[in-house]
Amino acid sequence: MICLLENFFLVAQNNTLENNVQDKQYELGLEHVEKLVSVVSSLSEKENNLGITFLNKKEHKNIRDNYYQVYLTIKDSKLDKAIRLKEQVLYKLASTNKRLKEFEKAYFFLEEAVGITDSINKVSNSQNIFEAEAKYNVERQAQKIKEEKYLRQKAQFLFYGSALAFLAFMILSYIFYRNYRLIQINKIEQIENEIQTRIINATIDAKEKERKSIAEILHNSVSALLSSANLHLQASKSQLKEKAPKEISKAQDIVNEASVKIRDLSHELISSILLKFGLATAVQDICQKYSNSEITLRSDDKEVKRYNQDFEIKIYNIIEELINNVLKHSKASNATIMLVHRDDNMLSIRLSDDGFGFDVEAVKNEDGLGLNHIKARVKVMKGVFNIMSSKGKGTSIFILVPIKQT
Repeated sequence: MICLLENFFLVAQNNTLENNVQDKQYELGLEHVEKLVSVVSSLSEKENNLGITFLNKKEHKNIRDNYYQVYLTIKDSKLDKAIRLKEQVLYKLASTNKRLKEFEKAYFFLEEAVGITDSINKVSNSQNIFEAEAKYNVERQAQKIKEEKYLRQKAQFLFYGSALAFLAFMILSYIFYRNYRLIQINKIEQIENEIQTRIINATIDAKEKERKSIAEILHNSVSALLSSANLHLQASKSQLKEKAPKEISKAQDIVNEASVKIRDLSHELISSILLKFGLATAVQDICQKYSNSEITLRSDDKEVKRYNQDFEIKIYNIIEELINNVLKHSKASNATIMLVHRDDNMLSIRLSDDGFGFDVEAVKNEDGLGLNHIKARVKVMKGVFNIMSSKGKGTSIFILVPIKQT
């Protein structure tokens, strides 16, 4: 490698002489400086691979000598690139001499390197000052232009901003007005629904009271009168014995038939079983009464007790209405009514069937099944009403109401 460098240095010196003849401004051609830069780069890479170890001391000396040859080649060059390369090479010489423990040489090269660095920095600083002054003037002019542009943009922004703010205000005002109108409409609809619910329940309550009153009159008064009339006819028949006219027997038959019809009518108005034995027994009775060859109704009650009579009548009427819906519309083969007295003093009612089912959303706004009336009655009782159904999968209705005790 030393031989190659010596040849390169001889060529570089000859070129330097030629350059001096052609142009005194250059002592060394740029092309040769570039080649020297690549040489220094390869030497640095080799030096880095050797590290600081002294096992290859001969190699370290070869590298130092090569650095020195480069230094001698570019020592008197005035090219910027050559000066910066000389600075780099001097630092490398200082470093390699230090590793070889030749400290005097190391100090000498380091001092020269620092001197070159200082001169480069001075030139760089003066250039930087000139450049900074030029940049300052340019930036000052640009700042003025920027300020003028900013003032124009600010005026435009204020104009367009004011227009947008006014437009936004108009839009927000319209949205606020629309929301206010919707809130008012929703409140009116809510009030109308509550009034409708109260009207429905007031009508149903009035009907229940009327039916109960008629049933009590028929059972307690009319039935008693007919029984009394039958006793009088029987007494008259006994006194007359064989002389008793046939009309007395006919009158007895008519009175007995009227008693039966009055009893049946009274039972239809208000279940006598409900009044005597309570809700659970009345539900069992209605299941037995409506079961036939096409549908089987079952009841299941857990911990169901006697409650307030008005409460039992309301629940019974709801269940009866639900059963009528099953019989009329479901086409089911089986239906189950489950009553549960829960620990939180709530009565749970669940009616499920295996019928055709229906689209719950489609019948929400219809009253064909009477579900809206039932829902309104449950709502007034502060209960929960829920329907789960789909076509072909049957129906399950769940009701939960607070129990009103006797």
